[in-house]
Amino acid sequence: MRAACLEYGCKFVASIPHWVATGDELSNFDNQVRDFFKNEEINYFDFQNELPHDDFSIHSDKVHWTEKGLGLMADIWFKKILSEKLLGI
Repeated sequence: MRAACLEYGCKFVASIPHWVATGDELSNFDNQVRDFFKNEEINYFDFQNELPHDDFSIHSDKVHWTEKGLGLMADIWFKKILSEKLLGI
């Protein structure tokens, strides 16, 4: 995705997913992904640290969003896009 964006002059932002609950395995995975993004200088958003955990009002299962969760996620992305001027405006 990033390579395609670089080729066509667009901006790329990756994300760390948000899980209902994180154990050692998921935490280790997320840390590896964070390290990769930092080492590769990939702009990313860390949803793990932005939303509450163990909240089934925002998740319909362990990872998929409810409508409320989708709204929260959309608001967070919107603010990041605006604050980093990712649309050039």
